[in-house]
Amino acid sequence: MEQRLKENGVEIVFGPKAIVTPNIHSMYFYDPNGIRLEISADMDGNDDDLAVVRSFTLSREAMRRELETISDDAAWIEGMLDCMPEEEPLYKRDKF
Repeated sequence: MEQRLKENGVEIVFGPKAIVTPNIHSMYFYDPNGIRLEISADMDGNDDDLAVVRSFTLSREAMRRELETISDDAAWIEGMLDCMPEEEPLYKRDKF
């Protein structure tokens, strides 16, 4: 993915870098609309273990703060929060 992004002139603003042990890597970039995106991969994982998703899930309050940066529609924000997984994140993160 890193090579594809670079080949298409996309600036990677962080990473790829191992950010969660033992070997979860992450990189950040912006799409053409200015939306920040992240690609994360468990370099030691397998297709049956998606722990990488849980390792990058924000807490509900952190997600609320993030959503409030793009909308002040309380109903929409609550709808998005209702879609969050019920499992607790593997690691507590308060911001990206």
